[in-house]
Amino acid sequence: MSKINNGVLYRISAGVSGLILLYFGLNGIFGWVTPPPSTPEAGNLAMALAASGYVFPVVNAVFLIAGVSLIFNFWVPFAMILLAPITLNIILFHLVLAPMNMFFSVVLLVINLWVAFYYRKSFSGLFVTNRKD
Repeated sequence: MSKINNGVLYRISAGVSGLILLYFGLNGIFGWVTPPPSTPEAGNLAMALAASGYVFPVVNAVFLIAGVSLIFNFWVPFAMILLAPITLNIILFHLVLAPMNMFFSVVLLVINLWVAFYYRKSFSGLFVTNRKD
């Protein structure tokens, strides 16, 4: 694939990911859509996280910040670092507790991996084994 095609695919992926994140961040604040039915274990975990009072507001804030960042192509590597642990937990949550609702989490993972791959040079310093002073 040529650089132009990669750039176009990146912009589409980043834009779609940004819109998804923006939607779910705003949905977490305004509660437009209720979550689909799930297993009792998934419901218990979600209720416990909600009862903490800070987990979902932080996740929603990260979704909003990362979504805007991806849409406007601003600080994208930073947004991807913020999203990595949340995306991993979303995947594990659905894999272990609610596999019937896994489709959108896999879509988000694939898009985020593609955007991170596009910015792979930005992350090279994170994987250095020897420190140079």
